[in-house]
Amino acid sequence: RVICGLCKPYMGAVSLFGKKQKAYKNGSLFREMLAFLPQEPVTMFVKESVREDLLQSGDKVAVENVSQRMGIEHLLDRHPWDLSGGEIQKCAFAKILLADPKIIILDECTKGMDSFAKKALGDILLDIKDEGRTILLVTHDLEFAAQYCDRCGLLFDGKIVAEDNAVEFFSHNRFYTTAAARLTRGFFSGVVTSTAVRERLAMVKRGQNEQ
Repeated sequence: RVICGLCKPYMGAVSLFGKKQKAYKNGSLFREMLAFLPQEPVTMFVKESVREDLLQSGDKVAVENVSQRMGIEHLLDRHPWDLSGGEIQKCAFAKILLADPKIIILDECTKGMDSFAKKALGDILLDIKDEGRTILLVTHDLEFAAQYCDRCGLLFDGKIVAEDNAVEFFSHNRFYTTAAARLTRGFFSGVVTSTAVRERLAMVKRGQNEQ
């Protein structure tokens, strides 16, 4: 909320691309620069259908393209409040992408999602990152952060008390870490996701077979 200008910092200042936040006047911060997805993405929708809302952010062709990309064509004529958590999340991402932001801030974006919805969301985030966009994710979902984030930081009492790439961050943190890291501590190093556990066990099995 501070980065978006919705709250004032108690101390310090925010700069984006070498320019102080307060220098972005008349909403220019949110024009092709910054997008914010709140914990409750349904609050981003005010029309009777997803299509009507998206058309506020882009023309018909742009809406069709982003809908195909996000796989929400079948949801366009639905009322936003009738959608599931995963569905409304995808629609909210579509609305954000129509604004073509360089930086996307997500607040607890996996809230209420099952594992399948999280996987779909993670794939979308990786796709968006590959386009050269920056994603800042605020979350308590450690497993999701370990799987999809490049770098992780821990905030405590208003300060960043730990920061590193995801593997190093969760490997060296004993309390705020993943189930995989806890289970494999003392056996494997640098293993913080279930995928990494399977890969490491497969390597061990191959080594035993070769012997």
